[in-house]
Amino acid sequence: MLRKVRILSFLFALGVSLLVRTAAAQEYFAHSSPVDGALASFDMPIAGVPPMASADEGGWKFSGDLLIVRPTTGDTYFVIDSPLGATQPIGSRINNDPLFNTAFRVGAAYEFANSPAQFQVTWTRLDTDNSKLVTGTDLWATAGSSDIAGAFQTYNGTAAADLAIKHNRVDTMFTAPLCIPCIDLALQFGFEYADVRVQEGYFYENSVSTATGSVLFDSTAKGIGPEFGFIVGYDLLSGCNGDGRLSFTMNSTASLLLASAKTSSLQTVNNAVMVNVFDDTTSRIIPALHIGVGLNYDKVLCGRAVRFSLGYEFNNYFDAIGRSEYPDDVADGFTLASYRDFGLQGLYFSSVVKF
Repeated sequence: MLRKVRILSFLFALGVSLLVRTAAAQEYFAHSSPVDGALASFDMPIAGVPPMASADEGGWKFSGDLLIVRPTTGDTYFVIDSPLGATQPIGSRINNDPLFNTAFRVGAAYEFANSPAQFQVTWTRLDTDNSKLVTGTDLWATAGSSDIAGAFQTYNGTAAADLAIKHNRVDTMFTAPLCIPCIDLALQFGFEYADVRVQEGYFYENSVSTATGSVLFDSTAKGIGPEFGFIVGYDLLSGCNGDGRLSFTMNSTASLLLASAKTSSLQTVNNAVMVNVFDDTTSRIIPALHIGVGLNYDKVLCGRAVRFSLGYEFNNYFDAIGRSEYPDDVADGFTLASYRDFGLQGLYFSSVVKF
């Protein structure tokens, strides 16, 4: 109880401090010139928010992002390709790491009148599938239980892998700019919801004995929790009379997600089930970190304030992917639980329009 009181006291003090600084920023922008007001803006997480047409006007802003990102899921190794005649597992261990894939992000923000503060919601979506096929004369299966590894060692045939990833992220944030000369600085606080589902499939086939084996892993985690961060912006170039502006932005947020997670495993040899286990849902705390850097170009087009952005972002959910392993060939039910990070990194192209 004492810890909860201390946390609530800290959050209350933080809120009062932000309100005082936001009020100072409101007074500053209320006395700024029209050009200064047009260039007074702060970015939404990674996507960016265009400048206000006037410091006294509130309004809606809508954004759309194209993401070219590469997911990371940790261990995707599934087979060792040994040279012909090898009696021991030597050679290359091959993985099915994801390649760069496209994703999207859309957002809406409301900027309050007579204030640079704003409330915003963004949604990010990734849905991708990656596969690989290996053909060899001395292959060794490395995924699954000892039954799979024992049935498929130094065999002539194929090994295939498939990795399907589905990820959603929703950020609900309040941005409170701080009044600091020569640099744009804003604090952000709100909530993040995220879900991550990773489905792994590994398939082995012996072309001589026609034996087949399969290993399926399924991991799902869904969580929501508080999110805090900051945005730093710096003007690089400005056009004549405020017509156009090039700026640099860096932003970072961190979240603690209270998540429910579950995993399952299905493994077969010649269609005979070796493992078929569904874990009960468990509660876990998943930390998340998001960082983005980019360049923004602001301009007024057809009477609308717009922003175009290009940058690079990093996202990581720590221990978000679970897997149950069955390594013992005697005690078949012996289980080891492993956890891996889920990450996303890559380019973003963003456009934002003020209405």
